[in-house]
Amino acid sequence: MTKNRYLFTAAALLAVLAAAPYRAFDLDRFFIPKELVLNAAALALALGALRRARTLGADLADLLLGAYLLLGLAGALFAPDYWLAGRALAVTLSGAAVFWAARAGTGEDERRAIAAAAAAAAVLGAALSLAQAYGLHSGFFSLNRVPGGTLGNRNFAAHLAAVCLPALTLTALRARGRAAAAAGTAGMAVLAALLLPNSLEWKSKSPYLDTVAGVANYRTGSGRGRLVQYGRTLRIAAAHPLLGAGAGNWGVVYPGHVDGFDRSLDYVYGRTLNPWPSSDWVAVLAERGGPALAALLLLFAALFRGAWLRASRGETPADVLEGYTLAASLAAAAVVGCFDAFLLLPAPALIFWGLAGALALPSPALRSAELTPRLRRGLTAAALAVWGLALLRGAAQIAAMAVYSGARGAAQLETAALLDPDNTRIRYRLDVLRGRRRAAARPVLPEAAPPPTDADTPEQQDRPEPAEAGPGER
Repeated sequence: MTKNRYLFTAAALLAVLAAAPYRAFDLDRFFIPKELVLNAAALALALGALRRARTLGADLADLLLGAYLLLGLAGALFAPDYWLAGRALAVTLSGAAVFWAARAGTGEDERRAIAAAAAAAAVLGAALSLAQAYGLHSGFFSLNRVPGGTLGNRNFAAHLAAVCLPALTLTALRARGRAAAAAGTAGMAVLAALLLPNSLEWKSKSPYLDTVAGVANYRTGSGRGRLVQYGRTLRIAAAHPLLGAGAGNWGVVYPGHVDGFDRSLDYVYGRTLNPWPSSDWVAVLAERGGPALAALLLLFAALFRGAWLRASRGETPADVLEGYTLAASLAAAAVVGCFDAFLLLPAPALIFWGLAGALALPSPALRSAELTPRLRRGLTAAALAVWGLALLRGAAQIAAMAVYSGARGAAQLETAALLDPDNTRIRYRLDVLRGRRRAAARPVLPEAAPPPTDADTPEQQDRPEPAEAGPGER
């Protein structure tokens, strides 16, 4: 199982670093490269697990995660946009594969290495964000969600740091030797440095405290905006209670449930500015339905209960430390998911599910089956087909970004559209150059919406990313 630790470590660090320089594509230039890393790592881990396994067993947590996957797949069959549904399901499936592969490594050294890798990835993300905060410039950094570094948004860096802080603490406490202990301590110092003054032009003397207050304030600001957005998103859930509107399709369906002006919307392209609402739990409810949300919540509860019991019984020091670490990480992820997207993103999905799988020891199997050679070949072929398509799709999207960014005519734009047929920016600009409008094809938006732009020129395609705004009443 030593290959798992090396593969996970490399993938976790690459998932933080992966980004593309094509500024016109805002968040996709961060997420699509990270999805490639996640999907490639999941495929490698899944193939390795299938090669070594002799039986297939499932305990309660496995069954709940499987139910969550199947419900998401069922809902995606009715999604209005299959391209988006496929991307979202690939992230979920890959996260599950990482969880199961990490869980198969039962040795303490394996768990220690995966926890250390998750902590190192979070420290790397925080370090890059801090480097940008203190003046380092790069075309691979977020430009208007500063200091987002290569994660694309400063909030994402903070979320990853919060969820992985227990793993970093565990790594420091269990360090073998002074060098390892010093590295763990330095990592915690990096995370703490996020709270120190820096060169950013804050409009407040206490920006972090004001941010927390704004999120908690339900009358004005981002807190009020979240409530507005949640309320409108619940209309989607009410219209699709069982299977949701389709994984990844919140941004497509949300405009049809808005009455009046909503700053969450991009009135040029007819979708939301962000591809998901400001909450994992709200997103799952709206996109995958109530049963899928229940399965995910029960999965968290089962993992938390197992971690707490393991820590409280304390048969070994490792049980105590690893149990409390997993419980704290689950609690942090649950809280973060109340106020923003976390599990839906590729880098956090890889790192969190790998950490959870490593620290959640399997319980007695409720279902088991022998992994026959025929079944092994079938599962291997299915894995190669599913993740092969996901990898091909991601590579085509990055190629489309590159072609679009250098396009000076309709021929190049047609090539970009062929590579990524679901990209609204590419399709809109191509239609403009062809002398057509896409207004009739876009969702009916409120009358208060600003009119769409008349052209998307090469100068406009290179414009900086839009400034970050809060949800709902942005």
